[in-house]
Amino acid sequence: MVYENEITAAKLIVKKWKEHQNSNIKVKILNLIGMLQAGKTGTVKVALRLISDMWDEQKSSQQFGITVLTTYSLTDLNNQVERDYGDMDDIVDTVRIGKIDNAIKKDYLAKNKKVLNSIKGGIIVVDEAEYGIGNEGRVQRLVDYLVKSQYSYFIMLVGATNYSLQDSEETKNGRFQVSNVVIEPGEGYRGIKEFLESDKFINLDRK
Repeated sequence: MVYENEITAAKLIVKKWKEHQNSNIKVKILNLIGMLQAGKTGTVKVALRLISDMWDEQKSSQQFGITVLTTYSLTDLNNQVERDYGDMDDIVDTVRIGKIDNAIKKDYLAKNKKVLNSIKGGIIVVDEAEYGIGNEGRVQRLVDYLVKSQYSYFIMLVGATNYSLQDSEETKNGRFQVSNVVIEPGEGYRGIKEFLESDKFINLDRK
């Protein structure tokens, strides 16, 4: 099921992607911001399908791919991402960012070069991107590598707490151009605040 708020945010992503396609900027980063369980994954999936359909209609000879990367090392979370995008395996490759990061740190030699060459332009989605932002972060190393490459990328960083990226954008400390898309909670949304305010929790500190 696709919700209206996901469609609305997905159309904004597609608009940003089209702007990137028509610009001379090689690497563009889109920061998808949304509260916990607000529909970020659904939004990305709708946007990727729309973009893929548009690309097919263009019948362009330019190489184009969509790669979804996970940042956490936990097997359960990686498996969840693979399940989330399992119905899009006709257009999406899911890869653990650790595999890419190891190749970058090993100077892309021999088989490591083959790993990096698997991402040759197109769209990259980084799930829970805040986990790897920063000078020592694997997401930061990936972005730095892609910026230096010869290919064009539209990178979507997805998360509820992408504060480092937002700070970089606001203070102009980033080495890349960033656009933000915010997914608004849909009708009937119940997040952490709503749960805490409900009668389902007992505050043991209350007298």
